[in-house]
Amino acid sequence: MEDVSAEQSGEATKRNDYDGTIKAYLEHFTDAEMVGLINGAFLADYPLDSEVIRLRTESNISMELKTHDKRTSDYLISVNGDLFHFEYQTSEDKQIAFRLFEYGFRAAVSHGRTDIENSVIMRLPRSVVIYLRDTEDTPKEVEVTLQLPNDFQVNYENHTLTYKIPTLRERDYSAAQMSERSLSIMLPFYISNEPDKATDEKLPELAKDYRETHSAILKMYSEKKLSLSVTQAMLENLRTSTYEIIDKSKITDKEGAKNLMAAMETQANTVYSAFSVDYFADFDRAKRIEKELEQERKEKEQERQRAEQEQKRAEQTQKTFLKAIAKSIARGDIIYDICDRFDITEDELKNLSDGNKDIIAAMRAEIAARKNK
Repeated sequence: MEDVSAEQSGEATKRNDYDGTIKAYLEHFTDAEMVGLINGAFLADYPLDSEVIRLRTESNISMELKTHDKRTSDYLISVNGDLFHFEYQTSEDKQIAFRLFEYGFRAAVSHGRTDIENSVIMRLPRSVVIYLRDTEDTPKEVEVTLQLPNDFQVNYENHTLTYKIPTLRERDYSAAQMSERSLSIMLPFYISNEPDKATDEKLPELAKDYRETHSAILKMYSEKKLSLSVTQAMLENLRTSTYEIIDKSKITDKEGAKNLMAAMETQANTVYSAFSVDYFADFDRAKRIEKELEQERKEKEQERQRAEQEQKRAEQTQKTFLKAIAKSIARGDIIYDICDRFDITEDELKNLSDGNKDIIAAMRAEIAARKNK
């Protein structure tokens, strides 16, 4: 087995963290938020009330390895029947073009296939790669060229088709531009793409970018492009990732740098002063509702536990009661006397003794004896 360096292991962990964070965002996106993201990423113009279907993205077939191997593309969406695929990258991947074509083909098989008599139409999704961390060498698009046999009917003399996939790089957009294009999913990672600015000399520039990113997220919420829960999660992720960069940097006064970022948050909130009141009111309201729901959950759990205890006590009492009745029957006492002693009717005794063969048999025998008399 190949040795994995600490650096590679760290990158893998970071990649998993990014994956989990992004999946959490997308899972909580409303349909309108998802349409807004698709419009921004693909320069489309779908109405925000378009039909959105979140499609399964796993497959058990790996064309590359020719084995059964579960793989997952980042996100596959249908908007009004059109397919879109998002792939998120935090580092360079020389196989990205091939993987995207493979994902696209599998998506076409599962969700974009139309059979017409003796022919099949395969509709591949529109794909985009979003680089959450990039360099100047990160490509602006990736492509796969298919060399087709001569008997393929295509419109190119050289019988080739090129499958081009655009990329979205953090460095190509300002926070304001991301907000304008509804590229909300990129905003929490904007500062993470600027670790070189975490120096004493460039700290003011980092602080400015932090304020603008914070403002861009608030702006999208104020325009109802993001829900409250997603907005809160993104702001928290932005703060956490920025503080991590500061902690790992060579900035002399790290605590002072964090205080500067907190001041930038205050400035951003001031820009949206009227909105900020609504935001924090919503935040407080959400916290209050969450607290009330938690209290309600606790009360229901306590009620469930009380009911469970009462049920156990009732079952124990019934067992003790039936044991006493069984002893009376074993002594030869008649059912009438037993019912009189325990102050119950014969029907009640029958219900209590449901499943107890000895008691039921005794009751049947006594009833038969009465009839014979």
